[in-house]
Amino acid sequence: MLKQASYKLSANKLLTFPLMKKGNILRYWFVLLVIYSFTFVNYYYYEILAPFQNYLGERYNIDSYQYGLLQGANYVGTILFALAIFGGIILDKIGVLKSILINLILLVIGSVLISISLSNIFTSTWIYNKLNSFLFDYSPHFKLIFIGLILVGIGFLNFSMIVFKVIKLWFPGKEYGLVYGINLSIIRLGTIASLFMGPLIFDSAGWPHPIYFGVVLYLFLFISLILYIPIHKKKFAEQEKKKPPHIPFKEIFKSPNFGLMALVIILFYAVLYTYIKFAPNILQNIYHKDLEESSDLASIFIIVSFFITPFMGSLCSKKNWPHKLLIMGSVSLLLGLISFLFKIHYLFPLIFMGISFSVFPPAIWYVLAQNTKTEIFGRTTGVIQWLQGIGLWITPIIIGKVLELTNHNVSPELIERGEKFLDYSWPIIIFLFYSILNILLTLLFIKNDSKKNLEKEFTSNLHPLNTK
Repeated sequence: MLKQASYKLSANKLLTFPLMKKGNILRYWFVLLVIYSFTFVNYYYYEILAPFQNYLGERYNIDSYQYGLLQGANYVGTILFALAIFGGIILDKIGVLKSILINLILLVIGSVLISISLSNIFTSTWIYNKLNSFLFDYSPHFKLIFIGLILVGIGFLNFSMIVFKVIKLWFPGKEYGLVYGINLSIIRLGTIASLFMGPLIFDSAGWPHPIYFGVVLYLFLFISLILYIPIHKKKFAEQEKKKPPHIPFKEIFKSPNFGLMALVIILFYAVLYTYIKFAPNILQNIYHKDLEESSDLASIFIIVSFFITPFMGSLCSKKNWPHKLLIMGSVSLLLGLISFLFKIHYLFPLIFMGISFSVFPPAIWYVLAQNTKTEIFGRTTGVIQWLQGIGLWITPIIIGKVLELTNHNVSPELIERGEKFLDYSWPIIIFLFYSILNILLTLLFIKNDSKKNLEKEFTSNLHPLNTK
């Protein structure tokens, strides 16, 4: 009981002590509200098509391979044109506010194009006729969704970097782990809301109102930005007037652990985010569930992570547990995939995936934040987001193609009637390969990072006056 009360007190102190000291409690809580609203809406829209994979196939002839291409479209602009890297550089150069505005415009334009492509009037527009004049194997609907997702993908990844930096600016100390942990829970909440609310809106209002609702949420973020601007300017006016110090771009790559950290992030998120995009379909076909039930079940592992993640972020800061959490997250991912492969009761893989999603992200991003200077934080996260995007672009395409090659005679209509189901064995085996490689690289990363921390501690003990 005493231990529980002590933790509650320390958690409360963690969030409120620095705020009370500065006498601006409401301002800090409002900043958290703005940060979390940006995160929620961004991730709500990111998964907006996930519950409707079969419906897209039935209505627009978008097969498994084309669906994989669409899910990879989010990363085309950021990878082919390295826009994630440029986004990080721009964030460091022009600051948070202008970066938010630019990327919010991209998100709105992209989401509007997707809405147009799925609307009933699209077939009577000149855009439809133009898109129907080339690449005849792909419908005009597919092409315009693809273009829209490219723009959404650029804004989405850049927004993630912006949120990282805003948290680092406002909560640079021990608060970072908990604040970022809660942010990860809001990410999960956005995904849960998308998987739950999409089918609900579809049932009550029809198609494509779930997609229209996403556009409305993006427009709401403009109001959040307008309210945030004066608060940000008041806090960082002097800081942003100063010319940032020139730090060479190659400074990012000087850390011996940078490459390992990037590879670990690439492999983990390539599995997790590709799985999320296919999750309703995986559950529908492996466990023979209907669309609504499979969408609800797909959100179970995200619900698990929603409740656990803030606590894990706090453990990173308070107990210095990032390495333990990285191992726990990697192993849980492996166990979840094995459970899917052998068709063990669906609760087991969902819980394992939820644990993995809860403990790995706060640990790896905490390590990144603690090892990166604020002046190059945008560039560093930009490079990592770019590298991560490669995995997130290629993996859904691979999974979609493998599904197509291994399920020749299975159509969306047969799945809907429950007569046949897709065989997901090979896609799960591919995920397992990623997962095993991730575990090996995580162990190597932890070994190197532990050695570096010991060297720092040894140097600090030799030079007790060194506060650098």
